[in-house]
Amino acid sequence: MSQSQKHIKRTHAKHHTPEAIESYYQRYLDGVGKNGAAPVLLELANEVDYAPSLMARIILERFLQGHEQTPPSKSVINSMLRDPSQIPDGVLANQIYQCIVNDCCYGPLVDCIKHPNEDQLRAKGYDKTPDFILQVPVAVEGYWNRFGPGLVIYWYGFIQELDCNRERGILLKASFPTDIVTLCHSTA
Repeated sequence: MSQSQKHIKRTHAKHHTPEAIESYYQRYLDGVGKNGAAPVLLELANEVDYAPSLMARIILERFLQGHEQTPPSKSVINSMLRDPSQIPDGVLANQIYQCIVNDCCYGPLVDCIKHPNEDQLRAKGYDKTPDFILQVPVAVEGYWNRFGPGLVIYWYGFIQELDCNRERGILLKASFPTDIVTLCHSTA
C-alpha cells in the first residue's frame, strides 16, 4: 500500500462526518457560484489533502441527496462517476470529470487500468496483485522474475528480519534496484 493510500485510509473518517460533508458542499456551491469553469472541486480536494475522485464522490452523493426523493444506490453513483455525462447538472458533471482525470490513485480511470491485470492474475491463482507488471522480464540480484512472487520496495526502509523469503523469490529492497539485468533478444 502506498503512502498516499495509507494517508487516505487514516483520514477517511474525518472527511465523511456530516459537518465535513456539509462544509465541503457549501464551499463547492460558493466556488462554482463565483466561477463554474474553475476547478473548484479539484482545488478543494488538494487543499484538504484528499483524493480528488473520493471528494467527487462525497459531493455527488450530497448533491443527489438534495435533488432525489430516495437516496441513490451505490451502483447509480458509480455509474455517474464512470460517466459524468449522466449527472443531471452540467457544472457538477464538469467538476467531477476534472477530479477523475486528475486523480492518479483512485477513481474509475485508475480502476480501468488496474482491474484487467488483476483479473488475469487471479484467474492464474494469484491472490495478491502487484502495483504494476513488467512487460520485459528482469533479474535483480540474480533472481529472474516476471509473474512470480516479486519485488517489494519499502521506500522508507524495513526491518531486516522481514527479508527472509528470498528462496521463495520474494525480494525486499529499500530503493529501486540498480543491478537490473534484462532479457536480451538475439537479432541474428
